[in-house]
Amino acid sequence: MNDRAHFPCADDARVVATTSVPRRVLLCDIEPATVALFAEWLAADGLRADSDAQASAPPVALILIELPFPRQGGQQRLHDLACAWPGVPVIVLSPTLLPGVSPQGEVARALGAAAVLPAPLSRAALREAVARLLTPTAGEPPR
Repeated sequence: MNDRAHFPCADDARVVATTSVPRRVLLCDIEPATVALFAEWLAADGLRADSDAQASAPPVALILIELPFPRQGGQQRLHDLACAWPGVPVIVLSPTLLPGVSPQGEVARALGAAAVLPAPLSRAALREAVARLLTPTAGEPPR
């Protein structure tokens, strides 16, 4: 069975934020101290990062979620996020991922996520993953 079948919202067309609105990264299920650290790191790239899922503005361009055991109950949480924010890419952070796991490889595809990263992670690793997902490729509008 294709794991993507569990995530019908994950393949929706990309949501494009206007360039006049700051791009926002939603941080889900992440400890408050880590939220503050990630917000500081991402602010250097002109991104607003917070954990306020109720805020409607600016629109969410990317979601980061920490899942201690992604394959044990994490798929439902990812499905819920995909339905709440259709087309918004999700990066899964997990302390149970091995450092050699490809960020956009088989594990990410099986979860229906745009990328996976082992936690803890460096500032450079986070900024690189976020930039890769938010930087448009040729012919694609900016997120």
